[in-house]
Amino acid sequence: MVAFLGGIQFYDTERRTLYLTGEELRYLRTLLGAVGDDRLSELFEKFFSYILPRGDPTLAKDLGKKYLSILKDLLRRGEGDADRDTEGITSSKLARYDCYLEALSRWIVEAIPLISGSVKREEVSFTILALAKYLLFATDNLGQIDISTDSLPRCREVLNAVKDAIVVVDTQSGRIVETNESASELLGVPRDELVGREAEWIYPKEFRHVFRLKYLSGKDIYRRREILYLENKKDKVLIPAEAEYSTFYTAKGKLLVCSFRDLRDRFSAEEQFRRIQILYQTLSRMNMLMTSERNRKVFLSAAVDILFDAGFRYVGIYSKGSPIPLAEKGSFSSRTTSACIGSKEGNLFLLVGKDCCRSFLEEEVALLVEILGDINFGLRKIEVEDRVRNLEVKDSLTNLLNRQNFVKRMALEIEEAKRKSKKCALIVLDIDRFREINEAFGHEAGDQILKDLADRLIGAFGKKTLIGKIGGDEIAVLISARDLFSVLDRGLDTIKEVLSKPFKVGSYSLNLTASVGVALFPADAQAYSDLLSKAITAVQRAKELGGNKVSFFYETEGPTPIEKVTMRSKLQKALERGELLLFYQPKVSLSTGRVV
Repeated sequence: MVAFLGGIQFYDTERRTLYLTGEELRYLRTLLGAVGDDRLSELFEKFFSYILPRGDPTLAKDLGKKYLSILKDLLRRGEGDADRDTEGITSSKLARYDCYLEALSRWIVEAIPLISGSVKREEVSFTILALAKYLLFATDNLGQIDISTDSLPRCREVLNAVKDAIVVVDTQSGRIVETNESASELLGVPRDELVGREAEWIYPKEFRHVFRLKYLSGKDIYRRREILYLENKKDKVLIPAEAEYSTFYTAKGKLLVCSFRDLRDRFSAEEQFRRIQILYQTLSRMNMLMTSERNRKVFLSAAVDILFDAGFRYVGIYSKGSPIPLAEKGSFSSRTTSACIGSKEGNLFLLVGKDCCRSFLEEEVALLVEILGDINFGLRKIEVEDRVRNLEVKDSLTNLLNRQNFVKRMALEIEEAKRKSKKCALIVLDIDRFREINEAFGHEAGDQILKDLADRLIGAFGKKTLIGKIGGDEIAVLISARDLFSVLDRGLDTIKEVLSKPFKVGSYSLNLTASVGVALFPADAQAYSDLLSKAITAVQRAKELGGNKVSFFYETEGPTPIEKVTMRSKLQKALERGELLLFYQPKVSLSTGRVV
């Protein structure tokens, strides 16, 4: 413990630092002066009872007394240098706050009544924070206590009596704290060299990250089983094992008990084991491919390559009812032994051949079934992700860009036009009397017309032109060029030609027209939002002229759309309040003087 700039720093044996400012020390001294040791000890005891696994009451009480004594000594020794004001900096290694938030919040509820009755009202929150800071530091130190064989009485004799390999892991440090003789034999490493190593070291490299994610993430585990490979460090071979994992608590922390049963006896010969080993490695590679690849064609090609690398002479993936493979590699010969594996869903088939006369092992077929299941899952995953991405970007009906993404792309196009001194024209077309079509033929017919129109526009303008559906039946086209007007004329002619062909609705052929509005950048608007608003205004003017017209935006002296909306709102409120009056103005004949 050292004094430092008006505060104090308190170090534990691993050089973790608790830094208390002068103000924090003053708050804590005030609290200790106002509250007796017994009540504070009880408050500390409650905190540790919430933190400790399963709430060990005896240990919580002992820790409460111990850390109250340490705090009092800390405040007494730092008293001489704690008067000056300074800003406090807490070490990043102070405590793992995320692990203790629930316990801390419960404890604060207990602490508030005691502290609020002992210090000034304006200092309650600061006192609680200073006290919590100290207790969290104490709790972090608890987690650093080394778990050794001393905390597991007579553990080694019990473990050595078990035939299966046992490895005990400290979940906080991720290191092995105890093993048995079976584990040493299975892994080819003496016990003294195993204890203290990181637990993931016993696995092959490609499985280590899986072990960390599954079993060292802090979650409690009860008898979780899996089939995996362990690496014999002496012989440099992979050993198939059935693993079982469970966590349990001690007073000093949480342990993970790993039990491994050697599965080599299940294989009758070394060649059989080698073949299964290769397929396990293939399954691992397939799992990685399944989580990383998003392109269907690339995924299938890579899946075939992975299986071919496993030693098969031919690999082919087929869909149900099709003789043409989705992907294949290799060829058959007179000595090829083949197996056709069907997926559980029945939609995919895996045809594999190997250059030998022996039949496929039962385990080999089971792994091929699992690999095909992974391939099927990967294809479904790619399909779902494609649909989700498509829905986020495109209109689900027409497959054009939706309004949100069209506007984003239009903003980028306008920025590029600014840099390259280009001009832009935004064309918006709205089908005339589209509501009548929906009423006469139904909404499905209207949807089909919009699909056909979208397909025609894409075919006429090409995929590079920015086209989007921005409203119920409104479609927008953005054109950019240095010689804008010649390109714009061709674009309007293209739209006219697209609309000139009849649209099929059941047995009917409908000739449709559209109102077209055009706004220009930078002549009409500098911002993309203004450009879109003015193009829609031009469409409305085309409709007001009877439809089937092309209208360019132009400024008028009449009210703007915003003014029209606000005026309508004001008139509605005036009617509701009775603020409008009707006056009768008679017409009188000047010759007769009578009202006419």
